[in-house]
Amino acid sequence: MNLLQSYFKADDPRSAIIFGIVAAAALVILIIGRIIYVRVKRRKDKRAISVFAPKRRFRSQVLRRIAYDYSLSRDQKKLLDFVFKSEGTNDPERLLQNRDSLDRVFQNVIRAMEKSSRDEDAILAQVSNLFTLRNVLEQGLENSDDVASGSKSQRRFTRKQVHINCMVYLIRVKKETVGRKKVTRLIMDNKKGFRGNIQDISTGGCAISTVAPLEGAPTLRIDFTCSGMQVSVLGQVVRSNRSQSSGTVIHTKFVKIPRRAFIEINSMIFGYT
Repeated sequence: MNLLQSYFKADDPRSAIIFGIVAAAALVILIIGRIIYVRVKRRKDKRAISVFAPKRRFRSQVLRRIAYDYSLSRDQKKLLDFVFKSEGTNDPERLLQNRDSLDRVFQNVIRAMEKSSRDEDAILAQVSNLFTLRNVLEQGLENSDDVASGSKSQRRFTRKQVHINCMVYLIRVKKETVGRKKVTRLIMDNKKGFRGNIQDISTGGCAISTVAPLEGAPTLRIDFTCSGMQVSVLGQVVRSNRSQSSGTVIHTKFVKIPRRAFIEINSMIFGYT
């Protein structure tokens, strides 16, 4: 009987106090942990909403507006979207208003392309498409400048004032029939080459100053050095102006320009080195 009484003896009051303190502390820890979990989750949710949803929706709307304003094709629109995403552009419209920043972005993308692929033909095609897009954007920017100034430009290609020595060769066009096909052959007469100086150039053509007389509107092959690379382009004379002080200025339209030459000329025009 004494053993049972000692077993069922009332608990020590100090033990009850200690138990109560431990239980309260555990409850407080659980509450604090729950609060921290809820706050962290809300913060992550807000970050996901603010970072991804609005920017994605905003960029899509802006891209459509830019494509419309600059008359971009579907492929050019996709390429421009790739450029913006590659450089993490958050405000495309603002970027387009700053030519220096725009050129830095394009130059960075071109460099990344050149490093990412070993297929030279693929690289040349991609870079060529980028420069075509850059010219389209520049044309749109120039049209905006013309509207602001009240003038109007008729140029389709971005042109740069230069002084580049060149050699010009007359090309004879010979048409003949081979079997059932009509073939056009271009024959260069090396003996009729003459020196000139390119005064301005674009990927659409150039103006050449020379002392050599020129009659009619012949086809020309123009050899010159661009960004340290020797390039050759085929041009058609549009018109020529002759004066006693400066000789003859030949205005040519390029009818055949190799992809490499297209890239080098654009690199020079936009200052990509």
